[in-house]
Amino acid sequence: MPARGGLDPASSYVDSGGGRGTVMADTDQQTDIAAFVVSTRLFRELDPTIYLKIADAVEVIQLEKGDVLYAQGDPSDGFFLIREGQLSVTSDWKGEEKLLAEPGPRQTVGEISLMGDRRRTATARAKQTTVVYKLHRDAFAELTEKDSKAMRKVVRRMADRQQRIRFRTVMRASRIFKDLGEDVLTDLESEMKLRTVASGETLCRQGEPADSLFVVISGRLRIWLNRVGGGSLFLNEVGPGDSVGEMGVITASPRAADVRAIRDTTVAEMPKEAMEKLLRKYPEVINRLFVRIVVGHFGKTGALAKAGSNTSNTFALIPVRSGVPVNEVGQWLGDALRSIDSTLVMTSQACDERFGSDGFAQTAVDHPSNAV
Repeated sequence: MPARGGLDPASSYVDSGGGRGTVMADTDQQTDIAAFVVSTRLFRELDPTIYLKIADAVEVIQLEKGDVLYAQGDPSDGFFLIREGQLSVTSDWKGEEKLLAEPGPRQTVGEISLMGDRRRTATARAKQTTVVYKLHRDAFAELTEKDSKAMRKVVRRMADRQQRIRFRTVMRASRIFKDLGEDVLTDLESEMKLRTVASGETLCRQGEPADSLFVVISGRLRIWLNRVGGGSLFLNEVGPGDSVGEMGVITASPRAADVRAIRDTTVAEMPKEAMEKLLRKYPEVINRLFVRIVVGHFGKTGALAKAGSNTSNTFALIPVRSGVPVNEVGQWLGDALRSIDSTLVMTSQACDERFGSDGFAQTAVDHPSNAV
């Protein structure tokens, strides 16, 4: 069996059941592992002396395709650096298995466990033959105690990654974003900024320009409508996976209500410019996303509907540039809205046919034929 990444499995592989095994590293292998650790994002730019210490502390684990590295609910006892191969990381979210990530070489999994005593929040299994380095919790704690300055960087990176993993989990469970492809979701994540809203703080105010949308990562928000005659009306409460502010971004209209945090809340904010950037890159996918947002808005029931504030019944789709499939998007939207109520999709061609005149849809507003 050929060696992988400086390892000699034929001489040091120990079968522990199910095709998974551990390899005890010798001095040369420790040097090789240390060189690999230097190349990883988590451990980059540290004091050089710490890399050999990490290499000396890790356990080398080999997995065959389908092997489970750890399962959701297992005790958390360390984290893993992927030397080669690929893992599939999934999570059971409200009874449905969600794909969170498919990390490969030089990426890490399981580091959330080192941020506190907890059980695994996801399951990781090998998509192919894979070699990982495991750094146990106790070994990490010892390194942190002895080299606190160097390891402080690592802890900060872990904390940031923990928020990003939470972001990915919530996005996969979100009503709006759950069906996006991995490439689109990755680009979406890169454009969104995490923001903390303190309990009682106002995230956005009614009447302000809608320059971004928000997805709740953790915590709770409440939405209030300010009445013309004074006072306010409670409309809705949203939590992880829910979004706010999206209709204002799509329609370029002011904020329709106040949004306030009722506890410390983390949101992912996407500026309008970033959404437009994604629209240019993925026009069909993002237009479908817009359709889901609009349908969800017009199909809402409860306090908002009872308040009678959603009275819009006509709107136009205007392409931001040439080549956007606006007719197809209109048909998708029309089909979706028909599940709520009677809907007419009016295209230029349909307008010309309805009024029996070619080019009627382009008639100027002040033309006599438009007189009422």
